[in-house]
Amino acid sequence: MNLSAQVQKRNGTVVPYDLSRITSAIMKALAATEEIPYDRMHLTASRAAVLTEQALLDKYQGTPEFTTSVEEIQDLVEQTLMA
Repeated sequence: MNLSAQVQKRNGTVVPYDLSRITSAIMKALAATEEIPYDRMHLTASRAAVLTEQALLDKYQGTPEFTTSVEEIQDLVEQTLMA
C-alpha cells in the first residue's frame, strides 16, 4: 500500500511512514524473544507489519494521509502479534 502518512517519533520529530522500519523493529523483537525460528522471522514480521498497516488504515478510515505516533504503531503491532 502506498501511504503518504507521517510518524511522530518519541523526540517529537515527524518522519515519513516507512513499512520497512516497522518490519525491521518487529524482526528485532522476535529475535530477542527467540520464540520463532530464524527462518520464519522475516515472514512473521512482514505479515505483522502489513496487518499493522491495515489497522492504521482502518483507524484513519482508509485515508492514506495521516499523522500517527511511534507509540500508536507499537500498540498496534503488539495487538497484531497477540492476536
